[in-house]
Amino acid sequence: MIIIKQITKVIEEVDDILCNKCGKSLKGECDFEGLIEAEAVGGYGSILGDMCKYKFSLCENCLKELFENFKYSALVIEESYV
Repeated sequence: MIIIKQITKVIEEVDDILCNKCGKSLKGECDFEGLIEAEAVGGYGSILGDMCKYKFSLCENCLKELFENFKYSALVIEESYV
């Protein structure tokens, strides 16, 4: 004999992601846009702090501003979605 019981589960989903620099939402028309949950690590003797790990997100505007300040341009790879 199979005995069945009903249970309730709590499901967490991401409602929004905010830019760590300007505070704006990364929500786009269909999905989130920008740099999401990037990580940076400071090594031994780093000015970021010895072995400190940082997690952050940047919106497209802040990311573009960052790219514009690069001495060497970021590589642009265009992908076609078929």
